[in-house]
Amino acid sequence: MTPVELKDLRDKENKAFDAMVSGKGTIDDWVQLSEAINLTWMFATNGVGHEAFVCCELAILEMEQTKERYNKTGKMGLTGTAIHAIKDVLEYAALQQVSVPRSDFEKMIDISL
Repeated sequence: MTPVELKDLRDKENKAFDAMVSGKGTIDDWVQLSEAINLTWMFATNGVGHEAFVCCELAILEMEQTKERYNKTGKMGLTGTAIHAIKDVLEYAALQQVSVPRSDFEKMIDISL
């Protein structure tokens, strides 16, 4: 990805995160964050930023609970634990994305989606 594409991706992730934190998230926001978590998890399990793995696992569990709450209440928001875990994941994601060649990054995207 080009630097502009990476910035656009981070902007989308941050917008989705902000919406979810405020309790005004949408299904699209949930998907955007889930994709970011999944991609970060893929990098971590393949040795790039392996320390992100624990945050990703927690974020995955929290996103599952968020989905369950949404199905019951119709509102899409995050718990404090989810906020912390996903914020950490997004920080790791930004580091991972600039730490690998573009071809490796695109390969991880293909694998994770």
